[in-house]
Amino acid sequence: MVLAGVTLFCFPSPQRLMDLEDFPGLSGRKPEWLRGIARAALDGRLDPDALRALPRSEAIDQLKRLGGIGDFSAELILLRGAGDHDWAPRYEPRLISAMKLAYDRDHFDDDEVVDITSGWAPYRTWVSLLLRVNLEDSTHGSPARLSANNPLVGQLEGQSSAG
Repeated sequence: MVLAGVTLFCFPSPQRLMDLEDFPGLSGRKPEWLRGIARAALDGRLDPDALRALPRSEAIDQLKRLGGIGDFSAELILLRGAGDHDWAPRYEPRLISAMKLAYDRDHFDDDEVVDITSGWAPYRTWVSLLLRVNLEDSTHGSPARLSANNPLVGQLEGQSSAG
């Protein structure tokens, strides 16, 4: 990012991560995994355009071949790192919690999650983010802004709201 003419980095460069031996707070194999991810970036395997060009399942499978990357991380790399704007993560437990709050439900099975989130297209990533922000606000003492009675939730489901 360039701010006031100065280039600022939000995350260390892949080359810098390649040199990482250890880092406070990173235990076990995490430094090794970060070096592997850095190598993948340097080799072009994390190219956002290339990842978005693949079918999602193939992109996620490719990401999961990297050490330390499972379903949860692979989806978030695709969503945030590669900028996929129309996908609701399946392995993000906070999204399910946020949906429970917004839809005033105690439970969603996998098919219901797929059905509901498909109605958010083409903005599934952004709706997921909005619902998570709502969840964060509600857990930090702010009243929940979205609920099943909110017209926005009906619009997210593809239904018109009754006036």
